[in-house]
Amino acid sequence: MAISGHVKEKEISTCSICLEQLKSPRSLPCLHTFCFKCISEYILSTERLAGHKIAIYMFPVCRTIVMPEHPELDTTKWVEPLPHNFTISSLLETSKEPQTQECHICKHKQKCISATKWCRDCSEAFCDDCREMHSLMKSSMSHEFVDIASIPTNECGIDFSKISDVCPVHSSKVVEAYCFDHEELCCVLCVTLQHRKCVDLKAIEDMTRKYDEKDSFDAKWTKIKSGSEQILQSQKDLKDTLNKSFSSIESTVIDSVNTAKSKLDSLLVVYLKELKIIEGKNPRRF
Repeated sequence: MAISGHVKEKEISTCSICLEQLKSPRSLPCLHTFCFKCISEYILSTERLAGHKIAIYMFPVCRTIVMPEHPELDTTKWVEPLPHNFTISSLLETSKEPQTQECHICKHKQKCISATKWCRDCSEAFCDDCREMHSLMKSSMSHEFVDIASIPTNECGIDFSKISDVCPVHSSKVVEAYCFDHEELCCVLCVTLQHRKCVDLKAIEDMTRKYDEKDSFDAKWTKIKSGSEQILQSQKDLKDTLNKSFSSIESTVIDSVNTAKSKLDSLLVVYLKELKIIEGKNPRRF
C-alpha cells in the first residue's frame, strides 16, 4: 500500500508534457495541471502549427477546448492568468528532496542517472559517461558544457534560464540583441513587436565582436609592452656588460703602464750605477 501511495503521489506531481516533476504548477479549466513553462511552450507550438494567431487551444491530454481569459493579449501572456495549483505545490514542498537533474540521454534508455553537465548548445543534461560520448562526436565535440552544480536554483528547481540563450518571452527563439532602454535581452520577435521605437538597441554579436576586438587589442598591447620591456632590459644588460668591460680594460692598461714604468725606473737605476762605475775607472783629465 505504501508503494502504491508513493506511485500515485509521483503521478500527481508529474507533468504530462515533460514527464518530470511539476515546476510552478498551473491548473487548466479541466483541472489538469502542467508546468508553467510546458503549457506556455505548448500554446506557442500550437500557434506556430496553425500559422496564425489562435483564439482557443486544445488541452493536450483530454482534448478539452480551452478559451483564454484574455484572448486579446499576446499568446505568450495567456498562461499568466491560469491559477497556481497550491495543493500540488504544498505536496511537492512537503516531499521536497535535494534538487537533481536527470540525464536526458539515460532517460531515453529508461535509466535514472543524475546529470552533472548541461550542454548549452543542445539544452540537455548529461551524466559523465554520456557527456564523454557527446564530446567524441564530430558534430558536438565543440559544444559548451556547464557544471549543473554551479547553476543557480529557484523555487521551481534548477534555473537553466540563467545560462540559456533562449528568449524568455518567445521560447522558440534565441536572444540576439540587448535593449539598453529597457535593460533586457531580446530575440528577433521581441525587437519587431516590442522594441521598434527603442533608440539604444544593439546586436549581441556586434557587442561581442567589440569585446573580442578589445581583448585582441589588449593582448597585442600586452605583447608589444612585454617585447619592449625585454628589449630595454637587453640594452641595459648590454650597457652594464660594456661598462664592466671598459672598466676592466682601463684597469689592465693602468696596471700595464705602472708595470712598464716600474721596470724603466729599475733600468734607469742600474744604468746610472754602471755609468758611475765606468766614470770612476776613467777619471777626467782636465
